[in-house]
Amino acid sequence: MRIWINLARFGLVVALAVISYYAFKPSGMGGGFFAWDKADHFCAFFVITGLAMVAFPRLPIPVIGMVVAAFGVAIELVQGLPFIDRDMDVKDVIAELLALGAIFGTVVAVYIRTAAASAACEGPNCVTQTRRTRPDLKIPFGYSNDIAGTDDRVR
Repeated sequence: MRIWINLARFGLVVALAVISYYAFKPSGMGGGFFAWDKADHFCAFFVITGLAMVAFPRLPIPVIGMVVAAFGVAIELVQGLPFIDRDMDVKDVIAELLALGAIFGTVVAVYIRTAAASAACEGPNCVTQTRRTRPDLKIPFGYSNDIAGTDDRVR
Protein backbone atom coordinates (compact mmCIF):
# COMPACT_ATOMS: atom_id res chain seq x y z
CA MET A 1 0.00 0.00 0.00
CA ARG A 2 2.91 2.33 0.71
CA ILE A 3 3.97 2.31 -2.95
CA TRP A 4 0.57 3.71 -3.97
CA ILE A 5 0.87 6.50 -1.44
CA ASN A 6 4.33 7.42 -2.72
CA LEU A 7 3.19 7.27 -6.36
CA ALA A 8 0.20 9.47 -5.53
CA ARG A 9 2.45 11.98 -3.77
CA PHE A 10 4.76 12.11 -6.77
CA GLY A 11 1.80 12.46 -9.12
CA LEU A 12 0.37 15.22 -6.95
CA VAL A 13 3.61 17.20 -7.14
CA VAL A 14 3.73 16.79 -10.92
CA ALA A 15 0.06 17.71 -11.28
CA LEU A 16 0.46 20.80 -9.11
CA ALA A 17 3.47 21.89 -11.17
CA VAL A 18 1.63 21.42 -14.47
CA ILE A 19 -1.50 23.17 -13.17
CA SER A 20 0.57 26.06 -11.83
CA TYR A 21 2.35 26.42 -15.16
CA TYR A 22 -0.91 26.56 -17.09
CA ALA A 23 -2.49 28.86 -14.51
CA PHE A 24 0.27 31.47 -14.60
CA LYS A 25 1.52 31.41 -18.19
CA PRO A 26 0.57 34.45 -20.27
CA SER A 27 -2.83 34.10 -21.90
CA GLY A 28 -1.46 34.51 -25.44
CA MET A 29 0.68 31.35 -25.23
CA GLY A 30 -2.00 28.87 -26.31
CA GLY A 31 -4.86 27.23 -24.52
CA GLY A 32 -5.23 24.27 -22.25
CA PHE A 33 -6.24 20.71 -22.94
CA PHE A 34 -9.90 21.37 -23.75
CA ALA A 35 -11.62 23.97 -25.90
CA TRP A 36 -13.69 25.08 -22.89
CA ASP A 37 -11.62 26.65 -20.09
CA LYS A 38 -13.98 25.46 -17.35
CA ALA A 39 -13.44 21.84 -18.38
CA ASP A 40 -9.70 22.37 -17.86
CA HIS A 41 -10.35 23.65 -14.35
CA PHE A 42 -12.78 20.85 -13.53
CA CYS A 43 -10.46 18.07 -14.72
CA ALA A 44 -7.37 19.57 -13.10
CA PHE A 45 -8.99 19.88 -9.70
CA PHE A 46 -10.66 16.49 -9.97
CA VAL A 47 -7.21 14.95 -10.52
CA ILE A 48 -5.39 16.83 -7.76
CA THR A 49 -8.19 16.14 -5.26
CA GLY A 50 -8.13 12.43 -6.07
CA LEU A 51 -4.35 12.30 -5.85
CA ALA A 52 -4.38 14.19 -2.54
CA MET A 53 -6.93 11.77 -1.10
CA VAL A 54 -4.69 8.82 -1.94
CA ALA A 55 -1.43 10.59 -1.08
CA PHE A 56 -2.57 11.56 2.42
CA PRO A 57 -4.95 8.81 3.58
CA ARG A 58 -4.94 9.84 7.25
CA LEU A 59 -5.78 13.47 6.51
CA PRO A 60 -9.52 14.13 6.94
CA ILE A 61 -11.29 14.52 3.62
CA PRO A 62 -12.84 17.91 4.50
CA VAL A 63 -9.33 19.24 5.19
CA ILE A 64 -8.18 18.04 1.77
CA GLY A 65 -11.18 19.77 0.24
CA MET A 66 -10.43 23.04 2.01
CA VAL A 67 -6.76 22.98 0.99
CA VAL A 68 -7.56 22.23 -2.65
CA ALA A 69 -10.28 24.89 -2.70
CA ALA A 70 -7.86 27.41 -1.17
CA PHE A 71 -5.34 26.53 -3.90
CA GLY A 72 -7.97 27.27 -6.54
CA VAL A 73 -8.91 30.58 -4.96
CA ALA A 74 -5.23 31.52 -4.63
CA ILE A 75 -4.70 30.83 -8.34
CA GLU A 76 -7.58 33.13 -9.23
CA LEU A 77 -6.36 35.86 -6.88
CA VAL A 78 -2.88 35.75 -8.42
CA GLN A 79 -4.38 35.83 -11.90
CA GLY A 80 -6.20 39.01 -10.89
CA LEU A 81 -2.96 40.86 -10.14
CA PRO A 82 -2.25 43.61 -12.67
CA PHE A 83 1.27 42.44 -13.59
CA ILE A 84 0.05 38.91 -14.45
CA ASP A 85 -1.33 38.76 -17.98
CA ARG A 86 -4.43 36.81 -16.93
CA ASP A 87 -7.99 37.52 -15.87
CA MET A 88 -9.53 36.49 -12.59
CA ASP A 89 -12.82 34.61 -13.09
CA VAL A 90 -15.21 33.46 -10.36
CA LYS A 91 -16.61 30.86 -12.78
CA ASP A 92 -13.23 29.11 -12.67
CA VAL A 93 -13.55 28.71 -8.90
CA ILE A 94 -17.08 27.37 -9.36
CA ALA A 95 -15.76 24.75 -11.84
CA GLU A 96 -13.06 23.79 -9.34
CA LEU A 97 -15.59 23.46 -6.51
CA LEU A 98 -17.81 21.32 -8.74
CA ALA A 99 -14.82 19.03 -9.29
CA LEU A 100 -14.37 18.73 -5.52
CA GLY A 101 -18.02 17.84 -5.17
CA ALA A 102 -17.81 15.31 -7.98
CA ILE A 103 -14.88 13.41 -6.54
CA PHE A 104 -16.22 13.54 -2.99
CA GLY A 105 -19.56 12.27 -4.30
CA THR A 106 -17.75 9.45 -6.07
CA VAL A 107 -15.92 8.49 -2.87
CA VAL A 108 -19.15 8.50 -0.87
CA ALA A 109 -20.89 6.41 -3.53
CA VAL A 110 -18.08 3.84 -3.51
CA TYR A 111 -18.16 3.74 0.29
CA ILE A 112 -21.92 3.20 0.35
CA ARG A 113 -21.68 0.55 -2.36
CA THR A 114 -18.91 -1.27 -0.50
CA ALA A 115 -20.86 -1.12 2.76
CA ALA A 116 -23.96 -2.46 1.00
CA ALA A 117 -21.96 -5.31 -0.53
CA SER A 118 -20.51 -6.11 2.87
CA ALA A 119 -23.97 -6.16 4.43
CA ALA A 120 -25.18 -8.53 1.71
CA CYS A 121 -22.27 -10.89 2.38
CA GLU A 122 -23.25 -13.50 4.95
CA GLY A 123 -21.77 -16.66 6.31
CA PRO A 124 -18.34 -17.81 7.47
CA ASN A 125 -16.98 -18.25 3.94
CA CYS A 126 -17.59 -14.67 2.88
CA VAL A 127 -14.13 -13.33 2.04
CA THR A 128 -15.26 -9.90 0.85
CA GLN A 129 -16.18 -8.73 4.33
CA THR A 130 -13.33 -6.70 5.80
CA ARG A 131 -12.98 -4.11 8.49
CA ARG A 132 -12.79 -1.48 5.76
CA THR A 133 -16.17 -2.47 4.35
CA ARG A 134 -18.07 -2.99 7.58
CA PRO A 135 -20.03 0.18 8.33
CA ASP A 136 -20.48 -0.78 11.97
CA LEU A 137 -16.76 -0.10 12.65
CA LYS A 138 -17.21 3.63 11.91
CA ILE A 139 -14.09 3.97 9.77
CA PRO A 140 -14.52 7.15 7.70
CA PHE A 141 -14.41 6.63 3.93
CA GLY A 142 -12.85 3.18 4.24
CA TYR A 143 -9.50 4.11 5.75
CA SER A 144 -8.27 1.80 8.43
CA ASN A 145 -5.02 0.48 9.78
CA ASP A 146 -4.11 -1.25 6.50
CA ILE A 147 -1.70 1.58 5.56
CA ALA A 148 1.20 -0.72 6.40
CA GLY A 149 -0.30 -3.47 4.26
CA THR A 150 -1.63 -5.65 7.07
CA ASP A 151 -4.31 -8.17 6.34
CA ASP A 152 -7.44 -7.01 8.13
CA ARG A 153 -10.02 -9.49 6.90
CA VAL A 154 -12.69 -10.42 9.41
CA ARG A 155 -12.45 -14.09 10.15
